Amino acid sequence: GYNIARMDRTDEGFVLLSREIMIYEDPATGERLEKWTNPWTEEEVEVIAVQNDPVNSKYSSNPAPGTPTTRPRMLIPYTKIGTDIHWRFEVLLKYPSPLTRADYPHNSQSDDYQAAELFTFICDEKVLNDDSVSAVATKMTWSRVSPWLPWMRMADRPGNLIFHTSGYKVNGGFDGVPAALKEYVEAEHPEYRLAPTHF
Repeated sequence: GYNIARMDRTDEGFVLLSREIMIYEDPATGERLEKWTNPWTEEEVEVIAVQNDPVNSKYSSNPAPGTPTTRPRMLIPYTKIGTDIHWRFEVLLKYPSPLTRADYPHNSQSDDYQAAELFTFICDEKVLNDDSVSAVATKMTWSRVSPWLPWMRMADRPGNLIFHTSGYKVNGGFDGVPAALKEYVEAEHPEYRLAPTHF
């Protein structure tokens, strides 16, 4: 999967406008999974691709002391390792689930959706500080702890999923996406070829 994004400057800093899509593949064949036999329930279920739209956020420029602003100062935790900068951030999610237990007893473990997503982005410090460069090559890691996916139909069982993966910034935007995913997006969800244009 991938996240496709644009960052625009605003009066108070920046807005990141993005959407993301992810498919599941058969580990043996690499083919996109459309059906999956759940090994715990032995039930064949339909596999639903991840489609998160929008995935937007606001980032304040750090104003000079005494400058009026409606947003807090943003401190970006990072570590310098060799010539690289490692920027970390955590997204701790908890909000009312759109799938209530009463209406979706097989799909929803709780009336609240709660998960943690942990990111690290890694890039070369010299390139990052080069004002002549408009795009910086970046590697990343992403981890998530979340409830069972609704399509797994395991809401009555205790447990969680752990996602732990790595990736990189694709050169060439959507044209750089792997062929199988690109074909799926073009055929089924063409809006994911471009980042959103509005918050």
